[in-house]
Amino acid sequence: MQLTIALCGLSARNARVLSYVINSTRIDGDALRVVPQDTDERVQIAVVDATSLEGIAAYRLLREANPELVSITISDQGSIGDSPYRIESRSLFLKIIGTLTDLIKHEHGEKKRWLPAEVVIKDRRTTQIEVMTGSHSVAASDDAPSGGELYALVVDDSLAVREQLCGALRRLGINSESAEHAEMALSLTEQCRFDIAFLDVVMPGTDGYELCRNIRRNPHTRSMPVLMLTSRTSPFDRARGMLAGCDHYLAKPITWETFSRAVDKALMKHFRNDRAQLTARGYRS
Repeated sequence: MQLTIALCGLSARNARVLSYVINSTRIDGDALRVVPQDTDERVQIAVVDATSLEGIAAYRLLREANPELVSITISDQGSIGDSPYRIESRSLFLKIIGTLTDLIKHEHGEKKRWLPAEVVIKDRRTTQIEVMTGSHSVAASDDAPSGGELYALVVDDSLAVREQLCGALRRLGINSESAEHAEMALSLTEQCRFDIAFLDVVMPGTDGYELCRNIRRNPHTRSMPVLMLTSRTSPFDRARGMLAGCDHYLAKPITWETFSRAVDKALMKHFRNDRAQLTARGYRS
């Protein structure tokens, strides 16, 4: 089943990160989906910034349309609102999933009353990728033309993972250069032009989160798509990736379908949906 959650009055930044965390979570067998605060859809849960007049107004309109709506209120001290589910603003990302879990389990006896019966969530399991075979990386020159071949930066302290990723990228028509730690990666970005980057989270020294932030601070690399790959799959870790500025957060082991779809989405966004340009540069989707 699927629960629909509206975010009312949250800042654009908080709404973006919270949406990613919630949409990536299942609780008690239920999928969660965030919808706009002005939605016409049926809504079961509202997350409301109790200090925002706009948020309170949006919540009241939702409550009129959804009399059985349950709310989670957010405020500086976590004391505002008539809901038993309240969170301090500074603890929002840490406590939102736990609070949603408590809410859903508490309301479980009433679930049939407020869940849309027509919604069915299909299981989309795929087999683990087996085609990521090793491949030598190809360096991108500093003077590579903007219309030349595509190049990726792969950063991981595991040689086996670097080789697997380079092999997978070659299948997509993307050349690659690899680095085993963040310092080497930053050095490469100063010497080479890259169209996309893949960062491991856990590495000796500077981790992937800080490396991603450094990439975003650099005017020459800030627009480059960044995909983070890690075995850490908690909503908090995903939120850290989003806050660091990554475009996608992929959990290991990664299926070929998941990997190729994420790469395609990131490149299409970066190239403004110009697939013809990508194809001309050797990309094979």
